[in-house]
This record gives sequence, structure tokens and C-alpha cells, in this order.
Amino acid sequence: MVEVMSIRPENYAVELGRIVCPQILALTNVRPDHIAELGESLHVAARAFADGVPPGCQLMLLEGVMPRKQLLTLEQGGTHVLTVAPDAYSEAVSGLELPYAEWADNVRLALAVCEVAGVPPRTAVDGMRKVRSDFGALRAWRLTSGEGVWIAVNAFAANDPVSTMSVYRRVVEADPCRGLPVIGVLNVRGDRGDRTAQWCRVISSGSGPDLEWLFVIGDHPQPVVRRVRSRYGDHVQGVASRSPERVWNEVTGSVPTGGVVFGFGNIGGLGAALVEYWKEAGEPECLSSSLA
Repeated sequence: MVEVMSIRPENYAVELGRIVCPQILALTNVRPDHIAELGESLHVAARAFADGVPPGCQLMLLEGVMPRKQLLTLEQGGTHVLTVAPDAYSEAVSGLELPYAEWADNVRLALAVCEVAGVPPRTAVDGMRKVRSDFGALRAWRLTSGEGVWIAVNAFAANDPVSTMSVYRRVVEADPCRGLPVIGVLNVRGDRGDRTAQWCRVISSGSGPDLEWLFVIGDHPQPVVRRVRSRYGDHVQGVASRSPERVWNEVTGSVPTGGVVFGFGNIGGLGAALVEYWKEAGEPECLSSSLA
């Protein structure tokens, strides 16, 4: 199994068509991330992905992930397309318990790929229960700070606003988080200016997370604070410190009674350092609605 990591469409096409040459290609999603390379619309991003799929391989994806126009083009070019229905493998998904949060759709796609490769769903599920989660997986920890109890959520690796908002909605609906104030921690990176600009637009328009406070950390947080102040007023603050403990103390000082800290934007740099701090200082918290 190989993960295709290229971002630029021309590199993606070479990696797939001349280096990896897959028999089975699983496409997890098509979303407006890395917009400088892939474009800001779903159709432009979908076309970039479709253009890189080598003919003759079997493409597997969830229903509705890619526009039908691109799928027809792929089929006409010799790609065998297999879509996974929203209710596929329902029994296996409902019986799967994991130590971290995972989307049911991802599990369905993984089970479909395993079955095509000759691994029965029951065997695949047994293996999934034993897997060690990726560092960027959606996980949460319960921590105490002063008189408050906090649930810190690692959503830093979601990257794009569409994925992040999907995570946010599930987090606020999870039993441990329901009804608690949510404090956002947006980690920005100097080498991801397009992503920072994208987040500024989303937050300023009011279509981002509904937050009690927003703290901006990482590389050059103050320009972001100025861009989004119209949305959060005095409840947005930049944190210059690179120390995860100092960042944590500033964040939790905003609502001493406790709540949910929702980390998003980028996992690189200070995002990863905060996750390590939460792992060391807190106890794992189960987000029970993760496979809804």
C-alpha cells in the first residue's frame, strides 16, 4: 500500500502513472485544499485528480465524491470505476470500536478496497481494531487547568475548511462536548499562505466554526487577527509564544470554567507541539459520535 503525496497535478500524474502504477487506486475525497495548485472549486480540483489517474487501474471511491462528468471521462479512457454506497458494510461499521475517532465513510471505503484485494471484511475489521492511529488522527484529551476541565481536540490535520467543518460539527455533537463553550486555536504556517488566506476568508464570512474565542498561533499570527477581527471582535487574540504550555495557559485563561479547545488549521510546527503536550498532560477522551 502506497500513499500518493504529490500536490501539483503534473507531479501527481507522474507519481501515479510512471512510478507507482497502481492496480487499485482509492480516492478518499476531492476538496478545496492546496488551492494554489489545485484550484478553489470542486470541479477544478476533481479535474486535476481525474487527469492524473492512469488508464487501466481500478479507481475506488465513495458515491458523490467526484462529479459524474469526471467519472464518465475516466471510464471512457479505460479506468474501471467502482463506487461505494453510503450504506455499504453497515454491520461491520456499526460493530467497529476504535481508540480514536474515524468517519464511517472512510471505513466503508477501506473495507471495499480490502475486499477487492481479496481480504474478507471480517478479517479487515479485526486488523483495523489493532492498528495504531496516525499522529494526525482526530483524537481528544481531558485536561484540568486551574478550576476548569477542558477537552482538547486535535483537528489540526484536517487542513481545508470543508474537512474541518465536518470535524467541528461532529465534535460539538459528541457527548463529552455537547453544550460546552468552544475555544478555537488556529495554527498558521508561513509556507502555507494560500491556506491562511482561505481561512481568513472563511472566518470573516461567518462560515467557519462557531467559537467563544479564537486564538491564532504559529507563524505571523497578528495579520490573521486583524483580518478576522470583524467576526470575533475582542474575542480573537494572537499568541506570539512558541511554547505549547504557554499557549495552553493563555487559551484556558479565556474561559476559566472550562470547555472545548478545538485545534485546527495546520498540524505542522506548533500544532504538533500542542498535540504532544495534550498527550502528556491529559487523559484520552472518547468522542462517541465519531462513527455516526
